[in-house]
Amino acid sequence: PPHVRDTPCPPFRPAAPKPSAHFLGGCLTPAAWDALTSLCARAGALLLFSVNSAFGRSNTSLAANTWDPSQTRSLLAYARRHPSSLRTLAAVEYGNEPGHEAPSSWFFCDSGGDGCAGWTWEESIALQAQGLGQLAGVVRSVWGAPARPGGSARAAKARDLSTWTPGAAPIILGPAHTWLHAPSARLYTRLAADALDAFTFHWYPLGPAYGHAGLEKRILTAGGNARAYSSDMASAVEAVSQGARAAGAHTPRVWMGESGGAYNSGHEVLSGSFVDGFWFAPWLGALARGGAGAVCRQSLL
Repeated sequence: PPHVRDTPCPPFRPAAPKPSAHFLGGCLTPAAWDALTSLCARAGALLLFSVNSAFGRSNTSLAANTWDPSQTRSLLAYARRHPSSLRTLAAVEYGNEPGHEAPSSWFFCDSGGDGCAGWTWEESIALQAQGLGQLAGVVRSVWGAPARPGGSARAAKARDLSTWTPGAAPIILGPAHTWLHAPSARLYTRLAADALDAFTFHWYPLGPAYGHAGLEKRILTAGGNARAYSSDMASAVEAVSQGARAAGAHTPRVWMGESGGAYNSGHEVLSGSFVDGFWFAPWLGALARGGAGAVCRQSLL
C-alpha cells in the first residue's frame, strides 16, 4: 500500500558489531519477508511473528494511547497472498517486552513504573488487552475468519500449534512481558480472553550473561531449582485460568514465550556449549511439569 511503500526507512543502527539494547531504524521489506518465510518453508519450520504494539502510541495521555494497526494489517494482507507465508505463519504475537521504553512503558505499571505517567496498572493492562483485541480483529478480517464465540468456556477452545493447519489464520499470542505478576495476568486474560490463544511471558533464570560473575556455576546448579521453576509455572497457569474463568471464556495455554538462560543475548562462550544443557534440560522438564504449553528458546539462526 502507498502509505507503507512511501514511508522513509532510516538506516539500522548502531552498526555491527557495537552491542546495544536500543536498536533503531531498519525496515522489513517484502523481499526480506519472502526470504524469511521461504527459508521456514524449506526447513519445515513454523513462523511465530511479533508485531509492533507501540506503533502510533504516545505516553502523553490515555486518550492518545491507541495502537495503529495499519502496518500490521498491510503485512498480514501481503502474507495472506503468498504461498510460503500461508505454509509457515502459524502465530502472531502482540508486542515484545513492553515496559522498557516509551511509548510502551504504560504496560505493567505496577512494576514501579518507568514512564507510567500516573496511570494505574489496571488502566495500562486494559490498553494492552484492547490492542490484542484489535490484532485479533485484523487477523479475522484478513483471513475472513469468523469471530470466536464467547460467554462460555465450552463455546470456544483456544487454538494451539498442534491443531493449526497451513493456510489457516495464525493463532494470537500475548502479552510477551518480561515477568509474570499474577494479578496482572488474571486481569489481562479476563479482558483479552475472547481473542487470546496463548498467554506468553519471558523468563531468564540465570540472570545476566555479562557483568555478574558466576554464570557457569549458575548453569551447573540450575537443576536444584527445578521444583521452584515448576511451581512458578504452575502459578502462572492458575492465574491465567482464573482470568479466563472470570470472563466465562476459553482458557488460553501459557507459553514460555522466550528464554535463553542468560539475558542480553547469552554468553559467547557458554550459551552454545555442552555445559549449557545442564540448565536447559532441567528447565524444560520443570516447565512441562508446571503446565507450560510451549517453550521458545532464544537462539541464533
